Amino acid sequence: MTVARIMKSKLGAVITAAPGESIQSVAGRLARHGIGALVVVDAGGRIAGMVLERDVVRAVANEEAAETMTARDVMSACTLTCSPDSSEAELLELMCTRHIRYLPVVKDGKLAGIVSQGDLVRLRMEKIREVMIDIERAAEEQRFTASLAGRHGQDRVARVAMAG
Repeated sequence: MTVARIMKSKLGAVITAAPGESIQSVAGRLARHGIGALVVVDAGGRIAGMVLERDVVRAVANEEAAETMTARDVMSACTLTCSPDSSEAELLELMCTRHIRYLPVVKDGKLAGIVSQGDLVRLRMEKIREVMIDIERAAEEQRFTASLAGRHGQDRVARVAMAG
């Protein structure tokens, strides 16, 4: 399973911010879109960093500075990215070992999406549901086969009893 599959299930464009954008604007965008992070991109479209909800909360807690702070002031450096070809297993390993909640997806040097731990959990749940359906189907087939074998055995016993 690859990141490309996760990206297909997500609707819309990647939500971004400019480095000089105010924290109030960033907070509003996070709230409006119901997301926990956004990617900060420079004028050339290159990834400059990421702003997470917790970065905004920390900035707002510092009331004096919050009015003048920008995305650049609170963003985290974005040293790790993934590609659409990255596997689910690779991302799970990377995100769990490095304690990363969000990872930008880069294709041909451009921001193509963002993957969250929640996306990976939803993908795993989908896989578990598929496996459960397969198990239930196999169990039903097994019960059906057993019932046929049982009926066939009962018919044979009845014929033997009638003959004897």
